Amino acid sequence: GDVSKLRDVMSRIELDGLVPNPTTWKEIIRGASIARDSAMAAQVWTMALSQEHDTLDGSFSDEKWTPGIEEFDFLISSYIREAAKAPERMEYLYSKVLDAYIGVANGEKSFGFHHINLDDVKKKPRAVKMITQATTFLRSTCTDADGLHLPVLKANIRQVERDLGLSP
Repeated sequence: GDVSKLRDVMSRIELDGLVPNPTTWKEIIRGASIARDSAMAAQVWTMALSQEHDTLDGSFSDEKWTPGIEEFDFLISSYIREAAKAPERMEYLYSKVLDAYIGVANGEKSFGFHHINLDDVKKKPRAVKMITQATTFLRSTCTDADGLHLPVLKANIRQVERDLGLSP
């Protein structure tokens, strides 16, 4: 869970020209989550999505990383865990949880959410608990003084509440 160790591993992988396999990517995202570093988790997620398929010897690898329910769980967990240590960023981090859920629900390709099955998310108690926690918090703090993103946030809250059967 030490961020400096994670960054060191990522640097060594890059310097050595290595191509992490899907399990390595998942474990690095999990480590970032445990370290409460959502920026690192999102950065690694993006790097994993954009990795090349070429291996060190020039051959082609079919081990392209695609996010699944476990990786999604680790990603949203990174937001929830970081929010616990940085309450001043809680609203922003919780909104990232909702954005991720909405991304899966809408099959968004830009962050690879189209690879994740929404039914799998709904069946994963830990993921549902974190999404519910973020939704409940945002519902209670969402006011008209919040500015331009309020209509989008309110729409996201309504969609999550509807999808997960939460009462407003």
